[in-house]
Amino acid sequence: MKSGMTLQNLAVEIDRVRRTKCDYLIPSSSLSMRTYSDASGNVPTLAFDAPNGLQQMGLTEVAHRQLADKLRIPFTYFKRMQDEQPALLDSNVNVWLGSEGHETRMIRTLDGNVRAVLSKRYRPIDNWQVAEWVLPLLNAFEDARVESCSLTGTRMYLKVVTPRITEEVAPGDLVQAGVVIGNSEVGHGSLSIQPLVFRLK
Repeated sequence: MKSGMTLQNLAVEIDRVRRTKCDYLIPSSSLSMRTYSDASGNVPTLAFDAPNGLQQMGLTEVAHRQLADKLRIPFTYFKRMQDEQPALLDSNVNVWLGSEGHETRMIRTLDGNVRAVLSKRYRPIDNWQVAEWVLPLLNAFEDARVESCSLTGTRMYLKVVTPRITEEVAPGDLVQAGVVIGNSEVGHGSLSIQPLVFRLK
């Protein structure tokens, strides 16, 4: 994704993700891995039947790690199979997926890739939901400023500071109060809102 963004760019990207992402609840036994080779090397894909038809997508690094973790395949071995024995990787993953029976996974997708493989009990809080709550509050404080914001493959960060609360902790050493808001749509931590002491020096 993107880092070092402006607040406007962050809002545009959050809205784009909201409109284009798609989530599926799929039984593990209906998931299958198929690895293909191209100029970049061996590319694992995840195939599954969805209400809108058969889907076959690549996996992000996050999704690779989550799938390996849920199937109890050490990730270094997962990557070695991908690089050296892709047929063995497909066989391993598909056997263990099939052994899970009726276990259902939440498959989160974006831009033609599986971005997360999660439990069906996972309750996502999406970035657009956080933005709907946070951005109007920021607009209500005319003097609040966004020090930084970013949107990565795993988390959204927003650091906001207000000069309304300014203290001198030492001669010439000023600090201001603020807040750091973080959220993950792919299972890398829950929504967090933490106080911030921002040093001006």
